[in-house]
Amino acid sequence: MKIVRYLLIILFLYSCKKDSFHDESVSGFVLHTVTKTPLTGQTVILTVTTYKKGKKDDEFPDGRPVYTTKSYSAITDNTGKYHFDFKVDGAWIFRADFASGEYEQKIPSKNLVVLSLFGLSGYQPSLTLARETYDTLFAERPGYIRYHVKNINDTYINDTLFTLTPYKLKWIRQGVNGFVPAFGEYNWVFAGTAVDRVITDTVPAESEPQIPLQWLHKRTDTITFKNELINVSPGNMTDYFVHY
Repeated sequence: MKIVRYLLIILFLYSCKKDSFHDESVSGFVLHTVTKTPLTGQTVILTVTTYKKGKKDDEFPDGRPVYTTKSYSAITDNTGKYHFDFKVDGAWIFRADFASGEYEQKIPSKNLVVLSLFGLSGYQPSLTLARETYDTLFAERPGYIRYHVKNINDTYINDTLFTLTPYKLKWIRQGVNGFVPAFGEYNWVFAGTAVDRVITDTVPAESEPQIPLQWLHKRTDTITFKNELINVSPGNMTDYFVHY
């Protein structure tokens, strides 16, 4: 009799856990940036983050937030459509990324952060925003930039180079710790002597044959600013030298 009772308890707990999940879906299209034609047979990665309230404590009297992240993949059909069906337990939000390969995602950029993960008054506003944001992914054939960053006059210990790249998929700090208050908008910062780096970046090359680049060099009380354009072409590597 005890065994039957234990089995009933286990079945009840399993049923409650199973029923807590609900069905959801996400759909969208992958189009070529320039021609707006469908890109078929391409892989899309869906990242789903769910939110639930966990155990209560002094810091979180209503329950400590618990986040869980899962990823799924799907292939676009002959209309460029991707579709996901999945189950979630609790509030949820998502992002969709086009898998790199022959084409590179441009819009929305892969480093895009949806404004508020679950919104200030609940998750629904952000979920609506995410559906609008990822309804259509635009991609195109990429080009490549190989940056050569080098301090060719290392007698100045307080040399600092700030570089702003248009696709901030790389956050680089060398010779500095953490955030740089004076020039925080730059994603690459190199300070001190003996800077000699080669960094390769992937950029959209069909819609943007010229990629903007800003860099600022600070040496003692002198600041040098440059705003330049780098020529790129699909499938090719372009070398760009930042020597200071």
